[in-house]
Amino acid sequence: MNILFYKDFYKTDHIRQYPEGTNMVFSNWTPRSSRTGNDYVIFFGLQYFIKKYLIEEFRAFFKTDKAIILKEYKDFMESTLGACFPLDHIEYLHDLQYVPLEIRAVPEGAKSKIGVPLLTIHNTDPKCYWLVNFIETLISCVLWKLT
Repeated sequence: MNILFYKDFYKTDHIRQYPEGTNMVFSNWTPRSSRTGNDYVIFFGLQYFIKKYLIEEFRAFFKTDKAIILKEYKDFMESTLGACFPLDHIEYLHDLQYVPLEIRAVPEGAKSKIGVPLLTIHNTDPKCYWLVNFIETLISCVLWKLT
C-alpha cells in the first residue's frame, strides 16, 4: 500500500489550510497518559518506525513510477471525497527522492515523565512543510502502542 494513505484522512487537505507562506512546521510527540497508571513511560520504537516507514515504505514510494503514484492518489481522492486535491506537493516529494524531515528524540529506552515531549519533528525542505503532520499521525499510531 502507498505510504501516502497511512494517515488520518482529514490530514489530506491540511496542505491547503496552512497560512500562505508557511515553510516550516514543527511538531512534537508527547504522551498524555499511561495505560498502566504510572506517571512515566519507557520510550522505544523510534528506530523501528524509521526503518519500517521512513526508509522501507518511502523507498517503495520513490521506486514506484511517479505517474502511477499520482494516478493512485488522484483516483483515491476522487473516489472518497468526490474531488481531487492538489498533486503538485506529492509530485515534488517524489522528485526529491528522500524524506525531508528531521526527528530529534530522547534515547530509546529512556524513562520519561508523562507530559514531556519524547520527540520533535520538522521539515528540512520549505516546500515539504505539509509532510510533518502528515507523518505525525503514523508516528503516533505506531509509537503509542509500544510506549
